Amino acid sequence: MFEDKKNYVSEIKICELRFAVKCNSKCKMCYLWKSVQPNEGLMTIADWKNFIDQLAGLYGHNIRVNFSGSGEVLMREGIEDILRHSCRKFSLSLNTNGYLVDQSVAHILAQTLDAIGISLDGAVAETHDYLRGIPGAYEKAVSAINYLRNESPNMIITVNTIISDKNLDEILDLVEWVDSRQINGIIFQALTIPSNAKNDRFWYKNDFAFLWPKDQKKISEVIDELIYRKRRGSKVVNSVAQLDYFKSYFLHPEMAGEGLRCEVERVLKVEPNGDIKICDFSEPIGNVTKELLDKILTSETADLERRKAYQCRKPCHILINCFHEQEDE
Repeated sequence: MFEDKKNYVSEIKICELRFAVKCNSKCKMCYLWKSVQPNEGLMTIADWKNFIDQLAGLYGHNIRVNFSGSGEVLMREGIEDILRHSCRKFSLSLNTNGYLVDQSVAHILAQTLDAIGISLDGAVAETHDYLRGIPGAYEKAVSAINYLRNESPNMIITVNTIISDKNLDEILDLVEWVDSRQINGIIFQALTIPSNAKNDRFWYKNDFAFLWPKDQKKISEVIDELIYRKRRGSKVVNSVAQLDYFKSYFLHPEMAGEGLRCEVERVLKVEPNGDIKICDFSEPIGNVTKELLDKILTSETADLERRKAYQCRKPCHILINCFHEQEDE
């Protein structure tokens, strides 16, 4: 655990900026686009810059900052300003569907980012466009990768793919596609309950059964092949342990998150309104538009919430894909 609050502050290695609030996709595996988008109470560009300056003052280059959120980051007005303000202070990464990345946008991203993840959920346009809910999504994603690589030979470019029943036959083709191009790697995620969907323990049997891999033999074979190819040098970023866990999860979804521990001490989340969280399901520990960051992180509220999260052993779909380690027992 942590001896004191200062130790907790020093353990934080990743800051996730939930900068996006709108999306231009209508993904089958995410319902955020169906939610009411906030128009008031958002942090201003000045607020974001002030937070970034405070973060830099506390951590310098010892923290990685990732731009994400409830939608497409590049739709948010002011993103270029924020990236340019941040890029000399931190190692920056960003997740995008690539739809808005043309040559001029790629130039800006190449000047400011160290790494970028492009969503690509099919080896052919028909599959990716279906899953993303917009025509031309595949072509835009592939073009974005090409633009970015042309702008920067050194930027880390990864493809992010969610494994589902709709693309299971294309997973290995995607690996081959990545291996044959100037792409640094492919990161797989297991399908989990879609964001903003109703809380349903058996979601994979009910509303989203059409996405859940039904052929257990096939899902096992595909993941075993991913492990084999990773060990043979393919650009699969996921660890063997995580891929093994994916297989167990797809075979026994009712056990989601068992045997995993949240790395709550490593991650800080900043919501669009300035709320600071240490877990998606925890209460805010403060708001950076009202309090200084160092005071928030060392507050009694922060101490209480991190201890609750650290000790949490509830089944959690987030753990399957992000910020976890396997326990040795």
